[in-house]
Amino acid sequence: MFLVAKLAHLGVKEFTALYSEPFAYVKQEETTFSTTTSGLPRPMRGMAGSPYSLGRDYLIIAVGYDHKLISEVANHKDSSTVFPVFGFPSLSPDMYQQSAVRASQSGEVALEPEWVSNRKFAPANDPFSTAQILSDVVQEIDRKGEPANVYLSPLSTKAQTLGFAIYWQLEGRFRDATILLMPECLTYSRETSTGMKRLWTYTVELG
Repeated sequence: MFLVAKLAHLGVKEFTALYSEPFAYVKQEETTFSTTTSGLPRPMRGMAGSPYSLGRDYLIIAVGYDHKLISEVANHKDSSTVFPVFGFPSLSPDMYQQSAVRASQSGEVALEPEWVSNRKFAPANDPFSTAQILSDVVQEIDRKGEPANVYLSPLSTKAQTLGFAIYWQLEGRFRDATILLMPECLTYSRETSTGMKRLWTYTVELG
C-alpha cells in the first residue's frame, strides 16, 4: 500500500507488479496468515483523510481467510454500513468456498443483512477490477448526498490489496474522508501456501 503511494510521490508514472498465485493453501479453510495483532485497527499514516465528525461511516472490506481480522475491523467501526468485497472468481474453485466459510466466522458483522445485500464481487487476481468496484461503491455512497466517511480495509489477496492502493492513489485521496484502515498485525504465519500455479504481471499507471 505504501509503496504505490511512494512511487507516485517520487514521480513514477508506470510500474510492473508481479503476483505469484499459489497452487493451494496448506491448511485450506483453516489457513491463518496473521497470528497475533494489537487488537486495535489503525488508519494508515499518510493514507487517511480526516473523517467528518457528523458523517455516516461506511466500511468496505476485501474479504479473505482471516476472519479474526475482519471481526477486528468491523467491531472497530461497529456503527458503519459494511460492503464486503469477495474474491470471485477466486484463485481456484475451492478457495471461494473456503473464504466464505472463514468469513462466516467473523462474528456479528457476518450475521447482518447488509453482509448479503451489500455484497460485491471482484476477481481475486485482478487489481484493476477491484479498483473499479471500489470506485463504483464509493460513487454509490456519495450519490446519497450526505457527509460520508469511507473506510477501506483490504484483507484478501495481495492482488486485491494492490487494487485498493490503485483506487486510493487515483481517486480516493482526492475525496475528503477516505481512510485506509488496517489491523495492526504483529506476527505472521510462515509457509501458508504450496507451489506456484501462475505468475501474473500487472502494468500499473499512476498518472
